Amino acid sequence: MSTAMSRHTVEEYFEVEMASEHKHEYVDGEILEMVGGSTPHNDICGNLYFLLKANFRKPDFRICCGNSRMRTANPLAYLYPDAAVIKGAGEYESQRLDTVLNPTVLFEILSPSTEQFDRGRKFDLYKTIASLEEYLLISQQDAIVERFSREIDGRWKSERFTGLNSVVKLGSLGWDLPLVDLYADIDFTAQ
Repeated sequence: MSTAMSRHTVEEYFEVEMASEHKHEYVDGEILEMVGGSTPHNDICGNLYFLLKANFRKPDFRICCGNSRMRTANPLAYLYPDAAVIKGAGEYESQRLDTVLNPTVLFEILSPSTEQFDRGRKFDLYKTIASLEEYLLISQQDAIVERFSREIDGRWKSERFTGLNSVVKLGSLGWDLPLVDLYADIDFTAQ
């Protein structure tokens, strides 16, 4: 993610988004340009999207991959996860079908340039979304997935899954994500 340009209003943010070929996130009045993903990042994202679409072709789920913005309320932020699942009817900001208000699960594929933000500030912002039940951080350096789940008391529980034989159980979706499928055709030695 690039450095912030300066303080901007939400209206200015959307003007930048509409005029640019690149995506931007909006956090605390700052417009942050999104950096393109590496080949492993894109391959993992493709595997994830394929698995989600194959398992959630039901009308009561919507799968978003990369181009759907999530809005937080307090503080106001617009963020792009690598993928998201909406359970039930999608809720959107005004008529903007590209800005989701009610994701159930969010996925981020970590890269050296975004990992600190994805683990820290971005996760803190995502936590303000009332509908969010699970957040997954996916390594592109090794077969490692961290799953954060919102407990009944509102606290977040963390679990780490390591190795291609591991399976991430997504309780909010009633679905198991095998790492061998998530990391199919990923060559960690080539990185």
